Amino acid sequence: MVFALSIFLGTLSIINKILLFIEKKSGWLSGIAIGLISGFYFWIIDLKILSISEAGFFLVMLYGYIRHTHPSLKETLKFNLILSALSLLLCYFLFVGLITFIETISALSFIWGGYFLAINKKTFGWLLFLLAHTTTAFTSFYVEQVIFSILQLISGLICIYAILFPIHYKLRNFNKIIQN
Repeated sequence: MVFALSIFLGTLSIINKILLFIEKKSGWLSGIAIGLISGFYFWIIDLKILSISEAGFFLVMLYGYIRHTHPSLKETLKFNLILSALSLLLCYFLFVGLITFIETISALSFIWGGYFLAINKKTFGWLLFLLAHTTTAFTSFYVEQVIFSILQLISGLICIYAILFPIHYKLRNFNKIIQN
């Protein structure tokens, strides 16, 4: 079951990054699903802190979906406070030894990467997602989740592509092709 779940989540993660890259609302919805299911998956493979941090990823994806359907400055402030509190909590776990440094980087990078994408700070978001996928790949490999680790690295490659080739350039070139 764990093997099938790792393949499903890794594949969904790749699909999620592609959908976010092409700016589809379904990217946020798939992220919501990933946040919920990954929490369960990380709990099963005994990465408890990453499991808890998936609640933060779930919230960020939910926020991204809401922000792109009903933007609100008041909601943004509330969400900034929630993310800051969650980040401080994760850092506290690091300093009391309940979480490793790599898990902390992964958790915070997923949460803040999603946040930056939600507020249209795409380069920061994709850079943080790249860091998150790389550190998650390392952490998963360490607990012998090789396939999941490889799929995380593929998601990281999509992040690199998103950094190097922003969507507006692709859309601008596509419009030129259509007009000719």
